[in-house]
Amino acid sequence: MLFIGGCNSFASIRQAHTSNNLKRPLRILLVTTSYPLQEGNPSGIFVKRLADALGRDDSLTVLTPASRATLQHIAAPPTVVECFRYAPKSWQRLAHEPGGIPVALKQAPWLWLLVPAFLVSMTLSTLRHGRNADVIHANWAMPGLICGIVGKMLGKPVITTLRGSDGSNLEHDVFKRSLINLVFKLNARIVTVSAPMQAMLYRLFPEYGEHCLHIPNGVDSQFLALTLPTATPQKLRLISIGSLIPRKNVKSIITALQGLPATVTLTVVGEGPEQAALARLTQELGLSQRVTFAGNVAPANIPNALA
Repeated sequence: MLFIGGCNSFASIRQAHTSNNLKRPLRILLVTTSYPLQEGNPSGIFVKRLADALGRDDSLTVLTPASRATLQHIAAPPTVVECFRYAPKSWQRLAHEPGGIPVALKQAPWLWLLVPAFLVSMTLSTLRHGRNADVIHANWAMPGLICGIVGKMLGKPVITTLRGSDGSNLEHDVFKRSLINLVFKLNARIVTVSAPMQAMLYRLFPEYGEHCLHIPNGVDSQFLALTLPTATPQKLRLISIGSLIPRKNVKSIITALQGLPATVTLTVVGEGPEQAALARLTQELGLSQRVTFAGNVAPANIPNALA
């Protein structure tokens, strides 16, 4: 797997670790609210790929919320996956759903009642597992805040990776800006997966510029090995891959299809709360013969879908 800038956010910590003549691997606690707990589940697959890469050279423990499904241990050895419970099993719907926690709360407002227990359980679990870690790596802003607080309590460095939803409407959302400001104060480094998000953070939080790094998501070697077609295809085939949630705006792709020749087709890979509305839109626009909803495709089969 190729990681552009891969694990550079850990470089200074690893250097200090080895300079202390410690021969054992770096012990990393990776905290995330999205992670594939069953084989073939696409939830947080990009976090799993990062975890697999980190776990090759260092000792890695992944801490993530439990879900309604039974955990299947799919982590690449010696990575360990630990799940924290925050409600009765059938109620554990906050994480690992399409679109993550923000979409789950919009779809089922009663889940807000579970948020306090969720945050307390995450904090206690991070505190328990963080004692044996050399560094804590959080994903998304809220885990970054919790891990930052725990890191200060334990004297451990914390790195937080901010992702797409963290930057959405950031300039106009006072709560979100205050949250990320606290994350900056409590973390050794902040990592963004896109250059525009890094530029926005530079503009909004200029005092923390030196603590903000841009490291793109890794690209699996399977995708890099895809070959271009040797001949021009007779029909142009488009594909969209992602959770069917408003933020992904698949509606615009389907609507735009009207302005393209009738030979152009679209395959939509993914599931989510917008699926039924998108299917209705396809029928209303008379595009049923040109749009295929493939549902979820196992991450291992995505290269085949693209090919």
